[in-house]
Amino acid sequence: MAQIDFLASLYMARKTILYATQNPAKLETLKNILGPEYTVLSLSDVGISDQAHEDGASPKENSIKKARACFVATGKPCFAMDFGLFIDGISDAEQPGPHIKKAVEKVIGHNPTDEEIIEYYSDVIYKLGGKTTAHWLRSFAFSSKDGDFCDEIKIPKILVSTPSKKKFKGFPMISLQFYPELSKYESEMSPEEKEDIMKTTHDAVREFINKFST
Repeated sequence: MAQIDFLASLYMARKTILYATQNPAKLETLKNILGPEYTVLSLSDVGISDQAHEDGASPKENSIKKARACFVATGKPCFAMDFGLFIDGISDAEQPGPHIKKAVEKVIGHNPTDEEIIEYYSDVIYKLGGKTTAHWLRSFAFSSKDGDFCDEIKIPKILVSTPSKKKFKGFPMISLQFYPELSKYESEMSPEEKEDIMKTTHDAVREFINKFST
């Protein structure tokens, strides 16, 4: 009985963060980043079935929009993330930016699968010579009665046109992201290797959330 009470007290002592997503892969990623100190809830956990449309012109606009919509719907402070992909060697008009899936949808005429996303960007990279540099711009937002807050981080990448055979549902682009120093695709890395390459990003997420969580 004492053990049960102890575990219950640990759970109650956790900080709770409401994450404006319905994507199970993204939810699990944030849980892993924050660790046992936090209970991370998704939109589904609080009974929200509709998510804000990600039609902003930038990751910053989208992240704030999602966090604000979640706060308005629930009355609870809410965290959101968005990201955009920017590929060196293509024009501004061709950049996927925050509309990675929509760029593919315009070509194929329907909501793309992970495999179709990989195929589309593999072709883009092939036309650039089979390899190119790029970066992700990741935006973090928090919305509450005190207002909207945002921060961003730039993450350099190398993309190759031949995808890895190993895929992860919900994260198609990691099958095209290659690390020469490890001779590995990101999708092929061990959990320890992924944590190492993502340390700067994960630290930024934790630092941002810790500013606002209770």
